[in-house]
Amino acid sequence: MKVLIAHSQALLREGARCLIEDGCHGAVVDEASSFEALLQCCADGKRYDAILLAARFLGMPGYDGLDTLRQIQPEARLIVLSDGNPEGADYVRAALEHGAHGYLPRMSGARVLVAALKLVLGGGIYIPPVLLEREALPDEAHAQAHRLTQRQHAILECLGKGQSAAMIAKRFDWPTSKVKIEISKLYKQMGVHSRTQAAIAAPSWR
Repeated sequence: MKVLIAHSQALLREGARCLIEDGCHGAVVDEASSFEALLQCCADGKRYDAILLAARFLGMPGYDGLDTLRQIQPEARLIVLSDGNPEGADYVRAALEHGAHGYLPRMSGARVLVAALKLVLGGGIYIPPVLLEREALPDEAHAQAHRLTQRQHAILECLGKGQSAAMIAKRFDWPTSKVKIEISKLYKQMGVHSRTQAAIAAPSWR
């Protein structure tokens, strides 16, 4: 397993590397001190299973850098690390909506970091309590009454992996416009309004 940690603070990078190496057997961890250094690591031909990177590298609140990373490291799972910027529910939601697979608030402990990494590597999405407490979602009874088709389950899986509409279109050989229509139908059937809400509600629809 290859992991890249991108953060401006050397102490944080080294601490996270030690935690990951201790908690994830066989993990190989690289470090980058800036977003430019991160891009250079990716340009060297390496393929990472997970990339943990500082929120400030992505231009809050837009997180446009996530789009770049998803293009050059399409298989990598992306976890945003708060580094002192505001980290309310709106900021967390923005990161997840732009393709992150997890967001770790700055007060997260060692066990949370390792557990979140393992969850994300296993195909899940780590959503911190600050967001879970704010999202009002349909209950399980709604899921039972509005079952998804096999195709909708496949689209939901793609959304959970952080794939963009263009990436989903490529998988199904559809025009992007059709993908956006299908995603809108999926949200309506699930009773949600965003990718983040769909990810949170996904377990009830399995």
